[in-house]
Amino acid sequence: IEADVVYKCTGMMPNTAMLADSPFASSFGFRDSVEVNGRLQVDGHPHVYCVGDMMSHSSRELKLGHTAEVNAHLAAHNILADLHRKPLLTYPNGITGADSTPKIYCLSLGKYDAIMGFNELVLCGWYVAV
Repeated sequence: IEADVVYKCTGMMPNTAMLADSPFASSFGFRDSVEVNGRLQVDGHPHVYCVGDMMSHSSRELKLGHTAEVNAHLAAHNILADLHRKPLLTYPNGITGADSTPKIYCLSLGKYDAIMGFNELVLCGWYVAV
């Protein structure tokens, strides 16, 4: 798949400054993120997808690495589906099979201690640090 432009956007705040004077500025939402529809397309631009920290979706998901990966899987699927004139999936159900993405985190508390969470399950202790 070829693209005319790919923007690398990382960090806590959406790095959308380069879009401020573009047609996409009208799609800015919360903290200047690009608002997308249920298929991760920028409204009014059906062949433009936005994922990761740069976009905001009605699910108000946490901006974590694994959610950006889920975004990317759905956007990639939808780009290919669109090219082959097949139905597009909706986010996040089209990838996760659920109405939300899983909440996954791991926090080191030192060399031999950590906390790991997966949705409602939280594990603590040395075995998590291993």
